[in-house]
Amino acid sequence: LLRRDGNLAQALMSAHLQGAESYWKGLIEGHGEEPQSPALEKA
Repeated sequence: LLRRDGNLAQALMSAHLQGAESYWKGLIEGHGEEPQSPALEKA
């Protein structure tokens, strides 16, 4: 059970990091003049 929970947590973190990376890439490439963002407050 612990191992399965660990794998699930690792998968969730991996997915979250991928989403955050693509979000920041889009933010930097698209409109970098917005320093304040909802993702920053959530993290």
